[in-house]
Amino acid sequence: MIGLVGLFKPERSFISKPGIKLGGSMKKLLIVLIGMIFCFPVHAKKEILINFYDLTPETKRQVECLAKNVYYEAGAESPEGQAAIAFVTLNRVKLGFGPDICSVVQAKVKSICQFSWWCETKRAINYKKFEASSDIALQVYLNYELMYDITHGSTHFHNTTINPNWKDLKRTVKIGNHIFYKLKKDPNAKEIEYSVKQHKRPVTELVYVTNGGYFTPVVQASN
Repeated sequence: MIGLVGLFKPERSFISKPGIKLGGSMKKLLIVLIGMIFCFPVHAKKEILINFYDLTPETKRQVECLAKNVYYEAGAESPEGQAAIAFVTLNRVKLGFGPDICSVVQAKVKSICQFSWWCETKRAINYKKFEASSDIALQVYLNYELMYDITHGSTHFHNTTINPNWKDLKRTVKIGNHIFYKLKKDPNAKEIEYSVKQHKRPVTELVYVTNGGYFTPVVQASN
């Protein structure tokens, strides 16, 4: 996975769960169980390779829109900085800024593009960087509900070199060369509000990762 491991919510662990204390007998049992784990073979998580080109045509189109948005807005940023742009894009979809990813990316308000690159002359693509941006975009697309939103629910951002003075938005975080904001008044924004209390996910949930290749996600599932 391209630098995004820390964004996934950790699995549940009864050992670290607040309020649970292990007595003497439980500690002994735990030691025995740990010994058994190391003495007997353990099945690793299954990995199933899924090719991007096996996705439906419409899904491919949406993911490509997200990948281009990540690349053109933050292709020179760190993996976290690129993931942040993907989160903003998907947050806008979830909050109704558009019916799908491509609509959100290409949206205009009073003839002004919401993502500036869409209205600008497209610069030549650096395919090595574009592949990295594409893999990050796909990781966030597939795992949107499982990953920490490092933008804290943001729907807007701007480069650190400018100050648009957005009065209806609340600043959330600075990542790389971008400063992120979320809506102040939209009641639907609570649906994607970042919370440090949401640190757990069921162990049965799938985690999709890429192997670093162009749009080649790997599906990991517990046995």
